[in-house]
Amino acid sequence: STYTTENDRIRFYEINPQVEEIAREHFSYLEDSKGEATVVLGDARISLERELEEQGSLGFDLIVLDAFSGDSVPIHLLTVEAMELYQKHLKPEGVIAFHISNLHLDLSQPVRHLINHAEFNSAYIEFSPDDDDHLNYDSDWVLASRNRLFLDNVDIAGYTTSWYTELIPGILWTDDYSNLLEVISWDE
Repeated sequence: STYTTENDRIRFYEINPQVEEIAREHFSYLEDSKGEATVVLGDARISLERELEEQGSLGFDLIVLDAFSGDSVPIHLLTVEAMELYQKHLKPEGVIAFHISNLHLDLSQPVRHLINHAEFNSAYIEFSPDDDDHLNYDSDWVLASRNRLFLDNVDIAGYTTSWYTELIPGILWTDDYSNLLEVISWDE
């Protein structure tokens, strides 16, 4: 929220009400936001479905999915049906950013299949700092968009890297099928 400017709107979907409580009681980022900062409590996917039904598309420029670094991965946010919902809320040239850093799972495969299935373009970003001040802050992101020019500019800026694994066939998750065993990082 600190990156917003006067005309920006940022919307946080948070399942745990205590996170919002802590954010408001112990930090000032939401209050100090120059734009409009909103917190929607509840499961993000269910909230987005309800909002689509009640208000129509919210027309986001950017959707950031940052819920996968813990030990309990919300798979329902990485399914074909979830991606269809994101597309309905996204502007035609919008971007979906998947933060896929995880110590135990390689989420690049299901995310790549999801993006390919939706016929989006993608850019893979891997950040591994060299200095000791950033130990344990590696970060993997996948950007998905139909806006090829945007993704090409990210690449030109030197932020993207090539996918570090071959695309494994058959890892397309749906609401009816997912398999975490397929994506466990066994070599870690």
